[in-house]
Parts: sequence; C-alpha cells; structure tokens
Amino acid sequence: MNGESEEVRLTLRMPAALRDQLTEGAAKVGRSLNAEIVARLENSENVSGFLEDFQRAKERILHQQELAKSSEQMIEMLKTALDRERATNEQLLQMLKKKE
Repeated sequence: MNGESEEVRLTLRMPAALRDQLTEGAAKVGRSLNAEIVARLENSENVSGFLEDFQRAKERILHQQELAKSSEQMIEMLKTALDRERATNEQLLQMLKKKE
C-alpha cells in the first residue's frame, strides 16, 4: 500500500430504475457510476451526522419551549396572586375608610 485506502471490488444488485437514476445523477456531475455510488455513500455519513445534530437541536428547542411555557404559567400565577393582593388591599382600605 502506498498510503491510499485499499479498494475492494464489489458486485452489487439493484433495480434497473435505481441504476438509471444513479447513472443520470453521475452524468450531471461528470462522474462514473461507481464514483457516484461511492460519493453518495460517503455523503450518507454526512447526512447521518447532520440528522443527529438536527435531532439534538430539535430536542433543545423543545426543552426551551417547555421552559418558556413554565415561565408563562408562573407569570400567570404571579399575576393572579397580585390581583388577589390588590383586591385584599382595596378591601382593607375600604374598611379603614369606614372606621374613620
């Protein structure tokens, strides 16, 4: 070996329609059918990594949405408590005014 990766010969069976699709794709970018298949296989690893990154990002977004929802609920609870406090204070003021 001279530093290059070892190549392995492989016999592959596939539907003719898929072969035609691959051949068309290869022709568009100036590659052989073999080079197109290899490129797509190599790219599938990149896609897998992308999909994993995408899934992690989606999970972070969902977590942030849950936090935001919890925060909104907490704000509503605090508003309710504040409204009750104001009502209580108003009642106390009314009672004090009546005593005067």
